[in-house]
Amino acid sequence: MELASALVEAADEDMIIIIFDYIRPSLLAIDETDQCKAYYVLSTMLKEHSWFCSARTDDLIDLLLSIKEPADLEILKYRFLCFQYLLVNLLKSKGEKIYMKAFLVLNEIILTLKSKKESRKLAYDLLLNMSSSLKNSESSIEESNLERLFYMIMGYLSSPSPHIMSGAVSALSLLIYNNPVFCLAMPNLVTSVLALLQNKDNEVIKATLGFVKVLVSTLQSNDLPKILPDIVDAILPWSSVSKHHFRSKVGIILEILMRKCGYDAVDTITPTKYKGFVKNITEARESRKHPREKSKLDAPQESADSKADRFRERRARPDTPGSFAKKSRVHKIQKYKPWKKHQKVNSGITDSNQAAAKGSRSQSLDRADSSTSEIHSGDKASRLNKNRKRKPNEYPGQRYNDKRN
Repeated sequence: MELASALVEAADEDMIIIIFDYIRPSLLAIDETDQCKAYYVLSTMLKEHSWFCSARTDDLIDLLLSIKEPADLEILKYRFLCFQYLLVNLLKSKGEKIYMKAFLVLNEIILTLKSKKESRKLAYDLLLNMSSSLKNSESSIEESNLERLFYMIMGYLSSPSPHIMSGAVSALSLLIYNNPVFCLAMPNLVTSVLALLQNKDNEVIKATLGFVKVLVSTLQSNDLPKILPDIVDAILPWSSVSKHHFRSKVGIILEILMRKCGYDAVDTITPTKYKGFVKNITEARESRKHPREKSKLDAPQESADSKADRFRERRARPDTPGSFAKKSRVHKIQKYKPWKKHQKVNSGITDSNQAAAKGSRSQSLDRADSSTSEIHSGDKASRLNKNRKRKPNEYPGQRYNDKRN
């Protein structure tokens, strides 16, 4: 498998067919390691040799759709790369049969958009890469190829399954975020998605409100008035539903529209039934802009007369001459009161310690007196010995030896 991955980029047509026949059993294998390597070789083959996509389209689609979607994210990433190169090649081709094959591949991507978070991110990356590869061209044919992708995804909006409908709306939201101009170039796109707000499924309503939020956020202010009445009429009925945060989502959309188009433009097309809701959004927006000014206005204002009366009462309050000293003494007592309390608690311990220390001090003084008396007596004897004269024939140590004898 390592040799196949090394040769696949520079291989000729005969070698490519040999490598494909070699990796086919590994794609169907249970071993995830071999399957991951086989998907890598196949994705490189489809990327570097576009002729192989056109020549073996049916065989490739049947092979990939027959394999169960892997749980490993690394394998799923290379599987989606194979889908990407296949779908881009199909969109650049022509014919109704080609479109039917492209729908089979796109169906796998739409279903993955409603799966777990990691797989959903890989599907989003696949759609972004596809749109960029279809858009980056010099001719208008490539622009029609991107429009084909939009129309193919819009075909899922009429699906009987709410799961697939919400997945298609999520895919359109992603494509509109990177290509907002296409919603104006395709007149049926916005109206087709807004019609889903008449659906009763919560999953579909949530995805559709998310699409409208992306739409009004990405479009320029001069492009919004064309579709403003349709958007306002479609989203306002859900302003009375607080379940699943529908009311707050509608409020955010209206706030963006007011910021870009102005309050008057939104208010004039708002039905009388919902004017109170629109007004509340405006007031909440103004309160967030100037919170300090509003708090000052709401706070009770103190008049000048009340301030003067309070100042006169303070001046007329009797103050005795010793009041300040008394307050300071009370403050000192309160300040050192915890220390005095601690002193009273430990008073028994300190008295015993003082008595013990006093006895030891007296003993040490007695010992000091005895030692000083000995020192004085020794000094006196040494002075007497020094005063005594040495005999002529007496050596210095003889006096000490005679004394011992």
